[in-house]
Amino acid sequence: MKKINFIICLCISAILVSCGDDNSDDRLLITNANLQGTYQMGAFNQTIDESATSSSGATVNLSSTTSVGDIYNLDIIINENGTYSASGQYTFDFVTTPNGSAQVTGSTIVDVEVLGNFTINSLENTITFIDSTSIEDEFLSGTYNIVLLNSNTLSLVQEIEISNGSLNNATKTSFSFIK
Repeated sequence: MKKINFIICLCISAILVSCGDDNSDDRLLITNANLQGTYQMGAFNQTIDESATSSSGATVNLSSTTSVGDIYNLDIIINENGTYSASGQYTFDFVTTPNGSAQVTGSTIVDVEVLGNFTINSLENTITFIDSTSIEDEFLSGTYNIVLLNSNTLSLVQEIEISNGSLNNATKTSFSFIK
């Protein structure tokens, strides 16, 4: 009986000692100072769902496109003063599935050369990038939810829904950057 109690105490001690803080890379507060740094692009994913709504209210899926990043050679520099720059290239593979038609696949190379400003909203965990070098729909334009900010990683997600008459477009874009 003493051996069993000793073994149980030993196991409990081992469990308590091993239950320390395994996550040495805690989340950071969303501030310009914590965001600043040079990041390399580590991941890109995007889904685009296009649909149409009939006059009776029925919604029909027109197509779905999934894009996944492949090769990354892109750096983004985020400065504490609210400015950023991004330059380099990345590629992504896409699969488009139109309703009633065969899938279309391909690859795209994206060249990026962007300067701009950003603002953060710490209460809503968002960052808004304003590209000052080009027209709309450029790299990182718009507001993103900050999913993760720690000493190594910045992960962003943007969800946009646009309706133009009976046509609807829902886009979800996610980026991950590594310091």
